[in-house]
Amino acid sequence: MPRELVAGSIYETKTAAGHFAKGYRSKRFGKTGKPRGSVKVAKVGSYYGVFDCVPTLGSRAGRYISLAEGKRLGKRLYSRRR
Repeated sequence: MPRELVAGSIYETKTAAGHFAKGYRSKRFGKTGKPRGSVKVAKVGSYYGVFDCVPTLGSRAGRYISLAEGKRLGKRLYSRRR
């Protein structure tokens, strides 16, 4: 089953990613045709991200990112600078 990391879904905690997933599944979030019940929260490096488990073909542009991009995004957003 192919899985794609949803762009902008990298969070520091599993709970925050779960809240994003709940909103991402709903019809109110963006356009109609979003996945309903086909998303999973999983680790991306030391952070959490939302994966679309059944991505629609032809809708890759701008909606999904690679795991490496997700790890870099998490590091940029949540790294602690001292």
